Amino acid sequence: VRTEGVLDPAGRPLDDLNHVSAVLVDAVIPSDEKGNGKAVSWTTDPTKKEIWIPCGFHGDEVNGETSSDYARIVDADTMTTRTGPRLPQSGGACASAALRIIPNEPPMICAFAGTRGTHDRGIFLPHTQCYDRIRQKWWNPFGPLPYGLDHGSLAVVPPGTCRMIFNFRTRPYGDSHPEILAYDLPREGWTIEQLEEYSTEGGNARRTPETSEWYLYHNVTDLSNPVNEPRDASGVVTANGGRQILNFGGTAHRIDPVTSKRRKVKFSMIRSLDVCEKSWTVMGDLGLSTFALQSCGSAKGNVAITCGGEAPLHESNSPLCFASRWEGIMIDDQHRPVDYFTKGGVVRKDDEEDRPRGTTTGDGEEGIVAALA
Repeated sequence: VRTEGVLDPAGRPLDDLNHVSAVLVDAVIPSDEKGNGKAVSWTTDPTKKEIWIPCGFHGDEVNGETSSDYARIVDADTMTTRTGPRLPQSGGACASAALRIIPNEPPMICAFAGTRGTHDRGIFLPHTQCYDRIRQKWWNPFGPLPYGLDHGSLAVVPPGTCRMIFNFRTRPYGDSHPEILAYDLPREGWTIEQLEEYSTEGGNARRTPETSEWYLYHNVTDLSNPVNEPRDASGVVTANGGRQILNFGGTAHRIDPVTSKRRKVKFSMIRSLDVCEKSWTVMGDLGLSTFALQSCGSAKGNVAITCGGEAPLHESNSPLCFASRWEGIMIDDQHRPVDYFTKGGVVRKDDEEDRPRGTTTGDGEEGIVAALA
């Protein structure tokens, strides 16, 4: 990636960034008018791809990092980088996705959680934020998570599958979390009026971690089996239309219940979560125990590719990429936004308690954005 020494408005080099999460999208060309929440003219160019990076740390010295104040945008054709919008909440190690927030409009760039400050002593953020590339404005459709977290993985499950952020930590080098948080995507999407209401002082005040619309989708209680053991900083892709979530490598810190001493564990396991059965199974092995990975998937090639991570030599970066495919497993296109808008009712948190989450009140089914712990 070429930046030629260019600095962002905060004085940070565009190429100095780690603990990132990347989103690949078709370029959107808005009109010159800013919009300020009102519709403006725009076009999309499916032949021009951009990689948006809505979070990250500057600096490569542990506890000497600085959270990035600005997003980065990489032109996938020329591999040049330019400064993106200023971030409402700056942090590193977030999860991100391209999500259609308003029907019939291009997907927004959404970032979830992360750490503001340094890697080990920063503040774990519960915040979520989505950038509207048409109106050139940040919105907050999802509200806060129930607690701050970082190093999480996020998967979007299409309607009719079942539903899910996961593989995260809530304190530096603490035990990883086995729970999976989920958010039911509204079947009709959001309107500008709703997004504007959420952006007001009163609207934000009513949405707190204590009243979060995110809920506990699943929590594995039997951690004696290594396949169920939580891990963070791992790679994730979806397969079989969102029914399976493939999880590559990762790290955890096992805490001795007697001495309270911490022991770092790195994983080489490839495991799969059946979203409907809520169970993990072993799918294979990377051949290298590592973490801090980035995974992507190609439906056309039916292959999952995992790159980066810690090399066998401690605190060095791995130049390796791993390609994985399985008979009977169809890898999803990870960067095609899930079209979850359908007709029918939408499940709310106060619906009948005896009806499982993810079922519907009408003739449609909902999509889910989920987090793995």
